[in-house]
Amino acid sequence: MNHLFLPIFKNTIKMKSIWLYWCFGLVPFIVILSAIFNSDFLQIETDSGITMTGLDLFYMLFGILHNLLLPFVILAFIISKVFYDEIHSGIIFMYKDIKRSSILFSKLITLLIIHTIFNVILFISSTVVYYIHTGSLDNTSPLLLPEGTNLLAFSLEPIGIYLVQLIAIVLAITLSIKLSAGYTILGTLLFIFFTTLAPMLGVSKFLVPTGYTDQIDSLGLYGVFAIMIMITIIYLAALLTFAINRFKKVEY
Repeated sequence: MNHLFLPIFKNTIKMKSIWLYWCFGLVPFIVILSAIFNSDFLQIETDSGITMTGLDLFYMLFGILHNLLLPFVILAFIISKVFYDEIHSGIIFMYKDIKRSSILFSKLITLLIIHTIFNVILFISSTVVYYIHTGSLDNTSPLLLPEGTNLLAFSLEPIGIYLVQLIAIVLAITLSIKLSAGYTILGTLLFIFFTTLAPMLGVSKFLVPTGYTDQIDSLGLYGVFAIMIMITIIYLAALLTFAINRFKKVEY
């Protein structure tokens, strides 16, 4: 798979839509523009008695972009180009002598790296914005990490969002093997909508990784974290198994 990954990765990152996706990682700089033009959009306000750190800003913007959905619409479109378009245009024929599972996993790793680069860009840009602008506001700390706080407990909600995004990526891959971009995007967004609403819908919240963040008192911090990881693994294993079976049936 190693000899296959690099050509796929190099070919994939040439897509203009990927660079557009990465540009959303620069959204934190809008915070500075909002302050300059006195706009309410992405205006950061700190509550009295609560000290904001650099990680607070990153997690807040990470959650905003997740709920905004537009970056994930672009990512689902990219996934459709990588699978559906290559299958139906005949490009996939170039890999006819290579094991199907190796092709799928090489593409999956490529997409995960693209997603990781987006988050790294977002983290770097939010950190720069914090120290240039936000860190000068009242009730802010010069620290990037909260002092005297359990980092896992502090990060549990964004970790849940990240796990949902991993599942959504694999779901989009599964859908795009047979369905065009529109249906892939729709199916992926419906899943994200469900994971957003599920924590507010009683029993259904226990079906998603984000549904356990309020169960620390009863399950314990590490118990909640373990369940979130376990649910994610179940989703990923089921979707990947289904995706591999569908991909093996694709006719070149």
